[in-house]
Amino acid sequence: MNNRFFHILGTPRSGTAFLAWMFNLVHEGYCTHDLAADYYDWSNAHRELARRYRYVGASSTYVNGLGGIAPDAVVYVERRPEDFVPATAEALGLDLAAVAKEAPVWLEHNRRYASKYEALEVPFDELFKLDTLRAIWSHALGPSVQFPADKVGYMIDFNIQRNNPAEAFTISKERRTWALLPQV
Repeated sequence: MNNRFFHILGTPRSGTAFLAWMFNLVHEGYCTHDLAADYYDWSNAHRELARRYRYVGASSTYVNGLGGIAPDAVVYVERRPEDFVPATAEALGLDLAAVAKEAPVWLEHNRRYASKYEALEVPFDELFKLDTLRAIWSHALGPSVQFPADKVGYMIDFNIQRNNPAEAFTISKERRTWALLPQV
């Protein structure tokens, strides 16, 4: 099997979990999320996944997300420290000052890795847009894998709903209305 390995890299609270779920829409693919946090032998996990799947990805806040395997493609989502530090401290129950102290280290490691692998760099503010996600999809998987725009559109709706329910209702209503119209 001719495998394609990709790595989605970001700071904490930058959308890496969302992207992992998106890439798991690929029929012949599997994308993990922060595997190193839960799996002791994670460096071999991606090699094992490669025996079963054509497209194997890691979506993480860890620079070495593929366990030493050189990726065919890297996507780097960068979020400003003032945006991710408070959210990370709150979500993980950590001291805000401690997270703020580590933020420049995370960013420097991520930027070096992204540069080394000529990553597609995506500002966090652009992440949850269909055209941006289409570009990420194509970069990670190659142009021959069809982008599931309808399904990803619903994923965007659900993500917005978590953060802004009033806005999500309006978007979802428009999408449901469009989906019910006869297609010509």
